[in-house]
Amino acid sequence: MNMREQIWRRHPRYANQLVTLVAVAIVIASQHAFASDIDNQTLKGLPGFYVAVEEVNEIGRNAGIQAETLARDVELRLESQGARVYRTGSVLARLAESSPTTGFVYLNVNIGAVGPVLCWALQFQVLQASRLVRDPSIMQPTAATWGYANILHCGTKAELRSKVLDITDELVTAWRSVNESKPKE
Repeated sequence: MNMREQIWRRHPRYANQLVTLVAVAIVIASQHAFASDIDNQTLKGLPGFYVAVEEVNEIGRNAGIQAETLARDVELRLESQGARVYRTGSVLARLAESSPTTGFVYLNVNIGAVGPVLCWALQFQVLQASRLVRDPSIMQPTAATWGYANILHCGTKAELRSKVLDITDELVTAWRSVNESKPKE
């Protein structure tokens, strides 16, 4: 018996919802956005990153997905690829003590489920302080300068973690492309 038949037999009330969800996922699966070469330039000169992951909702926690685990995954991947990772205090404390040359990796995952199937929307951004060109006295402490948005994806907990690591690799590749001559401090 294949997976579809198992789901139909075990969860008949979810069958129609699952068919609709899969159809929507197929239609929008290619609708995601990676950072562009222009966005990559915003990473130039960043010595490293803080990592901030939003709390995972109850559905995600019940599936065994934790913000701390995702943060550790991202931190370890950044470090293994040669990027510096800063670890101190809360996110608000980090913002208060950061310099304009500090980048924040921000990850937010919204998780839902249809029967046994997990679906998530993923937001992965680098936040930095920025100033308006027309008035440099106006500073925004957390402007998104590089990022990835995934409208919808369905899969397992392992696939979610793998997707987060793939995006982290994209970030490191972009960061390296504009900081090749800068060694890790």
